[in-house]
Amino acid sequence: MNEIWKDIPGYEGKYQVSNLARVKSLPQRIRYQHYNGVEMFRLTYEKILKQRLNHGYPYISLHLGLTGEYKTHKVHRLIAEAFIPNPENKRCVNHKNGVRDDNRLDNLEWATHSENNLHAFRVLKKQAARGEDSGMSKLKESDVREIRRLHKFHCSERQIAKIIGNVDRSTVRGVINGLTWRHVL
Repeated sequence: MNEIWKDIPGYEGKYQVSNLARVKSLPQRIRYQHYNGVEMFRLTYEKILKQRLNHGYPYISLHLGLTGEYKTHKVHRLIAEAFIPNPENKRCVNHKNGVRDDNRLDNLEWATHSENNLHAFRVLKKQAARGEDSGMSKLKESDVREIRRLHKFHCSERQIAKIIGNVDRSTVRGVINGLTWRHVL
């Protein structure tokens, strides 16, 4: 496959991104002030930039210009913005094969948040986090078993909530009525 390069929107003439998920800086003449206050220039050369990972997604830091600051960008988003039209103004970039670091152009598409989540569950067969694996859970599986055991001994929801601690009656009621934690026997 031939590598095609396009300017990164907002960084035209400074940085480009390719359909094969590479990012490069272009040759530039950079103005700076020497320590003695004299204005000087230096030349930079074309260079493929090193990408780093954050939560499995490759990202890159691009120089903003005269401010001396850098801004971090996810590589898949830069590629989508440069190559893929987005007439419906969708906000997410979906990896069709579900591999976060496979940022080739033919693996990317614009999606809504909903489409992106549905793709993960339907196409990639991802499972929703549940029970202790959920970041929202206040209970452990041992707590759920204890709630059910106490309920068999005719303890009230209020008493059980007090014994377990850090939960309210509605959480206890959900466990007892099988609305939550159904996967725990």
